[in-house]
Parts: sequence; C-alpha cells; structure tokens
Amino acid sequence: GYNMPGKYLIIINGKVADTEEAYFKGQEVANDFLIDTLFLPHPDENVLLAIDKKFQNIHARESNSLAIIECMTVASTIKSLDISLKCTPVMVTHLQLAQNLHGKGYFELVGKLEDLESSVEEVKKNISAEKLFQTEIIARPHRELLPYLASDKLL
Repeated sequence: GYNMPGKYLIIINGKVADTEEAYFKGQEVANDFLIDTLFLPHPDENVLLAIDKKFQNIHARESNSLAIIECMTVASTIKSLDISLKCTPVMVTHLQLAQNLHGKGYFELVGKLEDLESSVEEVKKNISAEKLFQTEIIARPHRELLPYLASDKLL
C-alpha cells in the first residue's frame, strides 16, 4: 500500500511457505530500492489485528501503565511489537506505521509497570540501536492525558 511519495509498504500474510517465497521474490525485485524487510513467521495474533487497526481494550489505559515504543522503520516497529506481545502479558492499544512519520512507526502498550519494563528491555535486546528510535514508560498516566493518546490530534 501507499506509504509516502515514492515509497511503498507491502505486507503479505498467509501460509509460511507462500509468504516466504513472496518475501524473497520481493527482495529480488526491489533490489537497491529496498529500505527494510521483515519475515515474521507465526506473529502474535494481536500484531495482525493491530495492523488492521483492531486494538485490544483501549479502556485498559485507565488503570494501567503505558509504554510507547518508536522505531526507525515499519519492519522494526512490527518486529518490536511482536517481541513485546510474546514476552509479557501486555496489550497493544495503538499502532502507527509510516504515514505522517517519515517512514518510522510507533505503538502503545498498556499493562503492569513491571511487564512493560520487561517488554521494553526485551525489545532493546533484540532490535538494533540504529532501528530503535526511543522508548518511554509512563507509570499510571494522568487521566487528562488519555484522550490525546493514539489520537490523530497529535499528527
């Protein structure tokens, strides 16, 4: 799909062997124009839902801590989200990929403070410093902040 002028984002979902074949063919065709890639067999089901803008309970923000993880590429954002969701019992409440972010991406997680801290540490261990832009954890965010999270008002 459309990403930014002159750039395109292609996400393929399906059986592992089929997507793997398409992935390698895409790399071959894109050649030097390729910015980043990710082959992610067996992603957490909430990664796919988040890409489709179907988020877990966003009202969970009201009683939990919040983590925001921002990456330099769409591929590293999706990989970070998958790592986060697989390593701790956290929920994704927003995912923004590339659009209005100059190709970067970010997501919001909610959960217990210690789970979010573990999740962020796991991302830092598995995503290179060049691809991880920044992380932030807010323990029990003030309720006046909540309407502005994951809001197009900020974009």
